[in-house]
Amino acid sequence: MTQQVYTRARELADVEDGKQAKLLQILCWAALTALSSRLRPEVTAEQYETALVEAASLYALAALWEVDPVNNCQQVRLGDMTLRPDGKGIAAQCLRQQADKLMRPYSVDGFTFQGV
Repeated sequence: MTQQVYTRARELADVEDGKQAKLLQILCWAALTALSSRLRPEVTAEQYETALVEAASLYALAALWEVDPVNNCQQVRLGDMTLRPDGKGIAAQCLRQQADKLMRPYSVDGFTFQGV
């Protein structure tokens, strides 16, 4: 699944081959591992693969912007919206918040309303 996260992250951002792409691949693995560890016990990664892949790719891109500020990607396109690094971490924070929203229903630390 790490390859799927990496492929999705590269689709969202203008990341070229080379050192930055290798760093992104590591960050994708780390994001996927971290998010998978937060899944509720009754949830498997395979059950919610699409949400997990999307969320992990957003986390990895946020991390890339923070750890590689000189050579970071120039923008991320999410539908009609384009995010660009602002030097203050606001764009990275936005990516993480979107990832958290995607994973909230499946995570042990998430809160969702349930029907009664």
